[in-house]
Amino acid sequence: MIRIVFSCLHSIFLKDFLERGKTPAGNVPDLVFEQLPFDHPISINFTSGTTGSPKGVVHSAVTFLSLLRDFIFHLNLKSGDVAYSHCAVGWSVWDYPFPTLALGIKQFLFDGDPVYKKKDFDLWTILSKYKITYAFVSTCYFDGLELTNAWNDHPNVNFDHLKVFTMGASPVKKRNYDFIYKNLKRKDIFIGSQYGATEMFGDFTGFDFNTLSYMGECQVPALGVDLQCFDKEGKPVVGQRGEVVVTTPCPSFPVYLWGDEDNNRLYETYLSKYEGVWCQNDEGWINPKTGGIVVIGRSDDIMTQYGELMSAADIYFASKLCYPEIP
Repeated sequence: MIRIVFSCLHSIFLKDFLERGKTPAGNVPDLVFEQLPFDHPISINFTSGTTGSPKGVVHSAVTFLSLLRDFIFHLNLKSGDVAYSHCAVGWSVWDYPFPTLALGIKQFLFDGDPVYKKKDFDLWTILSKYKITYAFVSTCYFDGLELTNAWNDHPNVNFDHLKVFTMGASPVKKRNYDFIYKNLKRKDIFIGSQYGATEMFGDFTGFDFNTLSYMGECQVPALGVDLQCFDKEGKPVVGQRGEVVVTTPCPSFPVYLWGDEDNNRLYETYLSKYEGVWCQNDEGWINPKTGGIVVIGRSDDIMTQYGELMSAADIYFASKLCYPEIP
């Protein structure tokens, strides 16, 4: 008998689900890996709603190629390394590193409030005690740590195993880098800014350990991602603000949006501003000297004041500069 979770249609308890996989004799048969097409749907990631009402972004198995690309080539992680993310279940960044289990990379999981408040159990002690190799932490989390004076005051922590520390999910500020370096008390750990999206189930940008990492900049486009900034006429620009676009297809693009008949919503949201070009609806700037990418914020919340373009990110930066006590 199968028990149904009444508040959620088409759902059953895990125990019942596992029981259904047994043979009539009660045995568990060998797994059979079905051979499926390249674009067969495998997962749904829901957006947060910054580009309209939340959308169910359907990804195919080939999306995992991009994820493995990030961890193998851009982050240089190997079997035995330990990956950490403070992000809660329900956010796409939470499940982003899980395909790396196929590479033998361990995942640090914590069942509880991601904002640790226990004595001797905070971000710094976790990195040390569990020998974290790679850590991703959202920018706003570091803002909160700094505002609450959550400094590393532990005398016996050790970060010798920590190789890479990355930030993202919102524009990264120079003060975030300063805060991390002051707490790690080491300059030989690579710290970088990454830019991705739920729609990509991964990153637009990557890392190159052979080049310099500049504060507040994403180093390079991810391998296979033709990331550019376009002006209003749809022409590539460097050294001035523009719309962040991807000009050619890449494996991590979604196959469709859940419930979007004929892909009309997908087209209107991401492919209509510049014909045939993926537009993420973010504003960015490419540094002509370093080649780095600076993500400014949403391009659909731009205001014009005396001919100057401003976004919510500009107001946020100004507020933090004048009133640092504002969370």
